[in-house]
Amino acid sequence: MNVEMLNKRREVLKEINVLLLKCNCQVATEFQSCPNCKQIAKLGQKLLRLVNKRKDSKPVDGRKFNMTKSEYLAMKDEGITDKEIAKMCNVIPCTVSKWKMANGIVTKPIRKRAKAK
Repeated sequence: MNVEMLNKRREVLKEINVLLLKCNCQVATEFQSCPNCKQIAKLGQKLLRLVNKRKDSKPVDGRKFNMTKSEYLAMKDEGITDKEIAKMCNVIPCTVSKWKMANGIVTKPIRKRAKAK
């Protein structure tokens, strides 16, 4: 983790600490109407985004993976891996996996052998 990211996280945590000291909510129903609790929740989400930020990843919209089951199965019959399919479709492999689950597709993994030198 770089220094800039660490400093941003520290600033968010300081803001959360200040709000926690101001907040006197005792029951769960109060949390929904408390402005301090709402702000703490927003800061918590901001902190999670900073912690989970991936350097090389781009946001992926599942709708951008436009492929029919028959197209996918034809590619698998040709020996193309899910990772290669994802690269061709400009999505991450996880998107292909989620699409397969959503469409009820179960396939055996294809393992490519290293080429002999």
